[in-house]
Amino acid sequence: MEGWIKLYRKIFENPYYFSEKFCRNMAWIDLLLLANHEPGFFYKRGIKVELKAGQLGYDTASLAKRWKWSRNKCERWFRELEKDNQIVRQKTNVTTIISIVKYNIYQSKGKANGNPNEKPKGKPKGKANEHEQEYKEGKEEIIYSNFYDSEILKSGNNENYISIVEVLFGKNNLMIPLTVLLSMPTQLSFTQFQKIWYVKEKYKINITQIFEKMQDWGNPKKRTTIYGTFQTFAKNQYPQITEWK
Repeated sequence: MEGWIKLYRKIFENPYYFSEKFCRNMAWIDLLLLANHEPGFFYKRGIKVELKAGQLGYDTASLAKRWKWSRNKCERWFRELEKDNQIVRQKTNVTTIISIVKYNIYQSKGKANGNPNEKPKGKPKGKANEHEQEYKEGKEEIIYSNFYDSEILKSGNNENYISIVEVLFGKNNLMIPLTVLLSMPTQLSFTQFQKIWYVKEKYKINITQIFEKMQDWGNPKKRTTIYGTFQTFAKNQYPQITEWK
């Protein structure tokens, strides 16, 4: 069978995606979706981990939990994939980097006409086509990453701030980047974080839980800042909050 389909990462937000235990085919699709589609990075335990296109930074325990597998089953499957030359694993001091072999086959930007290697001819007129939109969205992700890289440096590598950045980029109960929050025009600066952390310590609120509720919010376009939206959600969930720093 020839041909191919587009599968957007927004599928992570579909309630059916995690509703059943993953089979191997679904786990393979999940790896392809989790892999970076262009170079980027993330932080883990305050350490910056660089990723190339086609790579993802997940250890066996994290993926086993995500797929509702045992760690042994996950490890056996990874060994099979390595034996078949489908992936390469590289352990670092903070995580395991998984590289998808021949990732460009799965992430071609060609036309969906059965030949993923064919490049589009000419430049479309008027409204940007889907490929250009994907490119722009990818650039936005890097801008946000650069923003947090800069803010982390300003914070003096503050561990609490880094932990919150990690929540935004996937270290949460949903185990996905919080795209609704990361797409907001105004991201969470270190100064704004300090105000949130003050409220957390004073009123014992759960920042991660509030972020996850924001991710599930149905009208993200109505608010443009993570900090302002967080205040609204926090006050609704914790009526005892009477002041912000």
